[in-house]
Amino acid sequence: RLAFSEPPFVSRDLFFHVFDYPAAKAVSDSPGSSYNPLFIYGNVGLGKTHLLHSIANAALERGLRYLYVTAEQFTNDFIRALRGRRAEEFRAKYRSVDILLLDDVQFIAGKEQTQEVFFHTFNDLYNSDRQIVLTCDRSPKVLPLLEDRLRSRFEGGLIIDIQPPGLETRIAILKDKSGRLGPVVSDDIITFIAERVVGNIRELEGSLNRLAAWAHFKDTPVTLDLVPLALPDLPTNPPSCTTTPDAVIDEVARHFAIPRGEITSRRRDRRTALARQVAIALMAAQLHLRSEERRVG
Repeated sequence: RLAFSEPPFVSRDLFFHVFDYPAAKAVSDSPGSSYNPLFIYGNVGLGKTHLLHSIANAALERGLRYLYVTAEQFTNDFIRALRGRRAEEFRAKYRSVDILLLDDVQFIAGKEQTQEVFFHTFNDLYNSDRQIVLTCDRSPKVLPLLEDRLRSRFEGGLIIDIQPPGLETRIAILKDKSGRLGPVVSDDIITFIAERVVGNIRELEGSLNRLAAWAHFKDTPVTLDLVPLALPDLPTNPPSCTTTPDAVIDEVARHFAIPRGEITSRRRDRRTALARQVAIALMAAQLHLRSEERRVG
């Protein structure tokens, strides 16, 4: 059971800088009145589902009715309702809650009937001041095969982009985790792992778990020499930020299927403007990582 409180390893670059923790807290405190819908997106392993469960736990403590489902479960429930002629039961299940928490909403994209029924479910909850919280692996702007009317509703609330934690937060996460594992893990080892696992909190914690398990089974202390044996896939050196601005522009142009020159032009149509914003955001992230590397190195 997850308590809705600030985790001990939280620092500004993970939660407070991108507003995901305070926004989720506000939603749990006043469902339907703040940030409705709340749309959280980011890569795997960054804590999206953790936030949903934390909101659910807060709702439970306040006596609110909540429903947490994945988009796949929603689709399967809808199909079973159609086959069993239980449409009213389906509607009652999804429209009688105070908070609907839908995980991995990208999986309804391209499913016309599922999108149709979710559209009406969304409208009914929203018009009744019920809270809707969605997670996804990407922004609704670039979610393929999503109906425009759903995209518009997703964009009508608060959209939060969860970014990978910085080095300081990764170290704090590992220190918090190591304190509960048993074997003593030195700061040098924690920093060594944190510098090399940069994009996924699950992978970060999994690396420390494997290291501790290896030391336990071998009945040996955790040393730096043990790391390459327990974690053979860990890079020898920290990743280097060598991507150039030109390479970023080329990749963004390829992703959006537009000529490279349009990104650097003065065109302001929606697709070009979005591609330009993505390129700028990626370049800014590169600059941040490079400055972090110089600070650490």
